[in-house]
Amino acid sequence: MIRKITAHYENGDVKFLGDSLNCGHDFLLKSNSKIQDAEYILFFDSRGISKSYETSLIKRIEEYLIQNKKKYLAIVRPLELTTWSTLVNFLRLNKVSAKNIITNMGFVDFTPKKYSVIWDVLRQAESILDGGAKCQTVEVGRSLSSSGQMITLHEIIYPSEFKIAVQNSLRDFNCYVFSTPEIKKDIQIERARPNIFYSSIRLTNKFNLSLKAIELIELPEFNEQFTYDAVHYTDAGNMKIFEIFLDYFKGKNNVK
Repeated sequence: MIRKITAHYENGDVKFLGDSLNCGHDFLLKSNSKIQDAEYILFFDSRGISKSYETSLIKRIEEYLIQNKKKYLAIVRPLELTTWSTLVNFLRLNKVSAKNIITNMGFVDFTPKKYSVIWDVLRQAESILDGGAKCQTVEVGRSLSSSGQMITLHEIIYPSEFKIAVQNSLRDFNCYVFSTPEIKKDIQIERARPNIFYSSIRLTNKFNLSLKAIELIELPEFNEQFTYDAVHYTDAGNMKIFEIFLDYFKGKNNVK
């Protein structure tokens, strides 16, 4: 059974629903205030940090908020698989008074995975459905793993109740969501992605675009200059996203 886990940071602690915290370099829990005082929740999957925190998107957004004297709590990849359900469960488990959420959720929900890990996404998703509707999985092809083994890939088919649960959890917030940059199949990267990977990006963006409770920050197509593996971002990619964020955010909020 999925359980509550507690993570500590310099100004308090927060709870997540999962088996264990992510122990990779891209786990971040950082703030300049207690969660009860935060004006902004920054909630990202691994792309928030990519290769390095020092060149990351999350650091750029943090510095911008600090310069504008805003209180924030930044969370990056708290669980190995960080999804819309991870965020919804976080909001349910913690007393969040912030009115603003900045996030990039969705990509991990829709990308194909081997069955040994997709069950975790299923458990998280079904936890926000409160024992009601169920998710389905479907085989979508085979691909070589990073270790050179041929594996079968699966995608999750979400019931309509899933979108309703996400929307209901966000309706009291100003929620800014980054779209996922589309990638051409002929991108030159070290490890080729299966064809189904590229269509899953379109599924991600289609789902996020359908959410009524968010402000979607749309990003352009990315090439090798901006992504090194068709998922995570180079320094140039992080800077491009941040500049698009600034233009959008300043226009919406009338800030410097």
